[in-house]
Amino acid sequence: MEKISRRDFLKQAVFSFGALTFGKVLRIGETQEEPQLVDLQELNGDDEIFFEGLISNVDKDRFIVVNNGSPATLIVTEQTRLWKGKVTTLDQVEPGDFIYARGLPNPSGDFIALKVWVNIVNSYGTVAEIGSNRLLLRVGGFKSNVHLPIFVDSETILDEVKGIGIQNIHSDQFIQALGVYQRDGSLLATRIWTSL
Repeated sequence: MEKISRRDFLKQAVFSFGALTFGKVLRIGETQEEPQLVDLQELNGDDEIFFEGLISNVDKDRFIVVNNGSPATLIVTEQTRLWKGKVTTLDQVEPGDFIYARGLPNPSGDFIALKVWVNIVNSYGTVAEIGSNRLLLRVGGFKSNVHLPIFVDSETILDEVKGIGIQNIHSDQFIQALGVYQRDGSLLATRIWTSL
């Protein structure tokens, strides 16, 4: 059984709800030392910028995200929506977490974080094994040799029902799981959708 690295797996994550369809993208770490904005001349205070990368440092009201070696500082305010399995606060974010975020440029050169998704993964495949609160997913489908352990808890929503457990899921069933990637290489599912 092949194991996928944490960074590679998180880099493959995609959102089913279109969170990656933003106009401007921050390009950091290509050839310049300072973060540069795409279409900088057209940028105004209402333009949202998309970020992704690893968090290198967390402070009381901000964190630094690094992508391809270049850092950008995102400031967290009371209006920031921060998700790590559930809506949470900055004290739950750690160096080494992978984020997707939307933010606005700040006159100081930093960015105001609007929405931040920490270690979010949206994966799909077929079920290889099932336990009482855990299943093993063949990532991508039947022929895959990449397996992802997925855990559920009382907050997990299965086919729009909260806390139902996984007793109705069967081996070789196709599922989609959205949740938080854990440091042990597993996924704590917040939502699971099953095929009929």
